[in-house]
Formats: sequence, C-alpha cells, structure tokens
Amino acid sequence: MLVYSQPPPCGGWTTLLALNLMEEASKDNELTTSEIINSLFLAHNDRQENPITDLIDYDSIAQIKLSKSYAKNLSLSKGQGNLMIIDDTSGETTHFSVVDSYGNAIAVTSSINAYFGSLSASKELGFLYNTYMDDFIFENPDHPFAIKPNAMAYSSMSPTIAQEGGENVLVIGSPGSSRIISSVAQITALWILQKNIEALIERPRIHVSKNNIYFENKADSLKVYNLIKTQGFNVINPSEKLIIKQNLNAYYGGIHAIAKENNTWIGVADPRRDGLTIEVKKQ
Repeated sequence: MLVYSQPPPCGGWTTLLALNLMEEASKDNELTTSEIINSLFLAHNDRQENPITDLIDYDSIAQIKLSKSYAKNLSLSKGQGNLMIIDDTSGETTHFSVVDSYGNAIAVTSSINAYFGSLSASKELGFLYNTYMDDFIFENPDHPFAIKPNAMAYSSMSPTIAQEGGENVLVIGSPGSSRIISSVAQITALWILQKNIEALIERPRIHVSKNNIYFENKADSLKVYNLIKTQGFNVINPSEKLIIKQNLNAYYGGIHAIAKENNTWIGVADPRRDGLTIEVKKQ
C-alpha cells in the first residue's frame, strides 16, 4: 500500500510519519490504542522538535523522515514536545474527496484559518482573506515557526490518497487543526488493516499533543491507564459543548473519505460535523 499526502508547509509528512510509526508498532495486523497513542505522540513531537524548515527544497530531508529506518529509530526514542503548535478548537477549514467513474481521485483541504477568516473579502471576487499570519511565532525569533522574510505559515492540512496495485483505493482528509494529522493517520492505518470505512468513521478518536492525550471516548483512558501513569501523560476531555450527537465530538475533525471495498466505492461524511456524501450519475 502506497500513501500520498501534502508536502510542507502542510502536515501531510507528519501524517505519513505517524503511519510509518503505526506500521512499525503494529503486529499480527492489529493496532492497539497504546500503539496509536505512542505513534501520534512521536510524530507530533518530531514535528515540534525537528520540523522541516526548508519549505522549498525539502525532498532530501523528507525522504529521511519518511524512511522506515527513521520510524524505527524514532520509536525507540522519547520526544519532549517543548515547542508550541497552535491547537485551537475553532477554525474554518473544508475538506472534500472526489472519485470519478474511472477511479481518478482528488483530496482537497482548503482553509482560511479562523471562522470567516480575516472578516474581509475581495470586492471583485468575493472570497474571504485568511488569517494564517497569526500562526507564526512573533515573540521568539529562533523558533522554527517564527515570522521572517520569505517564511510560509505551517499548516496541519493533510489531504491523503492511498493506492494499492497502482490504483486509488482511499481518498481522505479533514478539518481540525493538528487533530487533522491524528484523525487522518489513525483512520488510514486502521482502514489498511480492516477495510471498513463506515465503522472507522464512527470509531472514537484519539489525539496527542505534547504530553496530553485527548480521548473522545472517556472509557478508553481506563484501557491505557498504565501507559498514562508510567509515561506521564495527562488525560484531557474536550468540552462537552462540542459533542454533536451520540458522544461524537466535533473537536476531532470532520473526516470525509471515499474507500474502495470489495471492488465498490463507499463514501462517508463524518457525523461530527456538517457534510454530505453525494453520488452523481451521468445521464
């Protein structure tokens, strides 16, 4: 299975790193909650501690970071997560996935950052201007995300396509700040093992930021109590105000995916947020 995602300054490379770490951790075609947590922890921390800073000529460092050996070595280390990545609960990001009758696929994630962006629109074209300038770090010029000449704002957007045998089999992406990386990575990894996209979209999600673990299902925190205790993780439950229905929390993004299962394309819109699955037939 080959998986493709968005290059820097977007978060696709971190999503792919998380997938490599999950592949390294999983055994017997199973992926436990603890393995997902560790993989997300290491991937997010690597992005914080050792980000790809050359956002133009990044091929060589990206090849190193996405190698199997890098994932293996990283899985033996312990990141500290001492840098800041903005992780707000609000935002204005849209993702859509499209597959045509020939199997051609696109995954598109577009964002204006804050709700209604900068609250200013183009008079001629009508689009809203974004607020990505506020994602730069202003108070620390040595920070890898510091504002400087020719810098580009970092993003967690991770539109992703998986191929098997040279054919597209999964198109996936989400809004949700750094939860994009966590949600897209864990669902992609689990889908490769289980091939049941409808069930996986409903599955409770996990997000890891620094030493904080966010569980959508509070009962999951009890299952990994020893991991939390021995490695010093903190359990944080996002506001219940973000619960849309049946304990599904909008904090964990809005995955929109199309997967090929048993030679049939299945589209799923995440019930955590608004969205639709639409099939258009040519007359």
